Amino acid sequence: MTFLVVQGVSMYFRGLAALQDVHMAMEAGEIRGVIGPNGAGKSTLINTISRFYKPSRGSIWLEGVNLVRLPAHAVTRQGVARTFQNLELFPAMTVLDNVLVGDHPRQRASLWEAALRTPWAVRDEHEARARAMEMLKVVGLDALWYRPARDLSFGQRKLLELARALVRRPKLLLLDEPASGLSPPVLRQFVDVVLHYRAAYNMAVLLVEHVIKVVLDLCQSITVFESGTVIAEGPPEVVQHDPRVLKAYLGQTVEEPPRLHQAWTAPHTPRAPHGPASHHRNGATADMEARPAANRPVLLYVAEVDSYYGPLQVLRQVSLRVHAGEIVALLGGNGSGKSTMLRTISGLVRPRRGVMALAGQRLQGRRPDTIVRLGVIHVPQGREVFPTLTVRENLYMGAYRRHDTVGITEDLERVYTYFPILAQRATQYAASLSGGEQQMLAIGRGVMARPTLLLLDEPSASLAPLVLDEIFAKLAAMNAAGLALLIVEQNFRAALAIADYVYVLRHGMVVTEGTPVVLQQGNQLYQAYLGR
Repeated sequence: MTFLVVQGVSMYFRGLAALQDVHMAMEAGEIRGVIGPNGAGKSTLINTISRFYKPSRGSIWLEGVNLVRLPAHAVTRQGVARTFQNLELFPAMTVLDNVLVGDHPRQRASLWEAALRTPWAVRDEHEARARAMEMLKVVGLDALWYRPARDLSFGQRKLLELARALVRRPKLLLLDEPASGLSPPVLRQFVDVVLHYRAAYNMAVLLVEHVIKVVLDLCQSITVFESGTVIAEGPPEVVQHDPRVLKAYLGQTVEEPPRLHQAWTAPHTPRAPHGPASHHRNGATADMEARPAANRPVLLYVAEVDSYYGPLQVLRQVSLRVHAGEIVALLGGNGSGKSTMLRTISGLVRPRRGVMALAGQRLQGRRPDTIVRLGVIHVPQGREVFPTLTVRENLYMGAYRRHDTVGITEDLERVYTYFPILAQRATQYAASLSGGEQQMLAIGRGVMARPTLLLLDEPSASLAPLVLDEIFAKLAAMNAAGLALLIVEQNFRAALAIADYVYVLRHGMVVTEGTPVVLQQGNQLYQAYLGR
């Protein structure tokens, strides 16, 4: 019997066909990749298999059981576990408790037995805690078991979500964009854990991913989606040369040489530098070329900033500058403090020491809404769109502090010019958009506020290569129109393509800085980024 069978599945959102007559089959222990451009229906497929959505038509069979007829919690008990494109943890709960949530289907004590603390229930609870702690040890989070999940770095949260999914040893693991926002070392750890459990328990893995190298390296077969339909299927060596795949996913013609292997890390040509200079930074000395925007006014000034989460120090004497009209990239591995730096600038985290100013106006100590009114707009890593509002309503939310009706209308059209797909989806709920479309929406909402400085946290997350090129080209166009940007990014090649200047963080400190051209000479960037 085939392990998983998807038969004629279709899914519609207010008339939009997210999936159309999809057929797919998997064997036990198989690792299958699902790729395709943004909005192709990949995450919708995972949502229908896990019964987060009920498909409009079709059936999904797992070892002879039709999952479509079951509620989501019953699907979980059938052996299906998943991770989410946008992290879905319980931030106020401890790391251990988050994993225990995933172990709940394996616990056998009834509600009354647990409430009365019967010996059977106590023993069941102790066994569950032991399994959870062992799982945390596997992903390297056992020393943080008592901390709230919100205190973890993004990479650690991804590992925690994986631990929650694996603790009950599922038969089928659904991974939705697991590589998004992960540094290479954390991604390697994530992959190693998945491969270990797949080999140990003959677990099938359905992987939705835009990092093509991960898909090619891991998967025995690949299914390619476009506009909700399957356009190609087969082993990686066949799919990566399929002209339909190249055209749909990378925007290439059949005549062009295939670049599917290189798509996720294709190097770009950085902006031209403007002459050599020498610079000293936090104990690191490097020969730096002169900063292209050095003759412009300093827009954002950050000096010797320390930030904490409770007793945990995350930023240590961080200093940086963003000049008017400049794109500055902030790079570093997971847990290096990049997102915390943006949260500190926008007032979501209050620094204990240091100075921050925007065009001479003090930022530290001010409330986030006051900082927004000064012109600092933060597009967060999780995008944080309003799922039950339409695309147009989400964009108008970005202009909530403005009263110039004509200007708002003009900016709305400008956003639609940057991202035409948002105009097509204007009346759809944001929850029905793909991850890439939600990223465009989040950026567009930020632009609607007419920012002086736009803070972008991982704008490449969940983007197909073709869409990644498009969005970064639009960011460059926004900058050419005078907008200053501070970008946190794991895809350092994409960031270097548009950045004027770069800072690299490690362990909460700036370890090197300079122009993209200089940092790529002599492996300076790799040494700073990877710590070797």
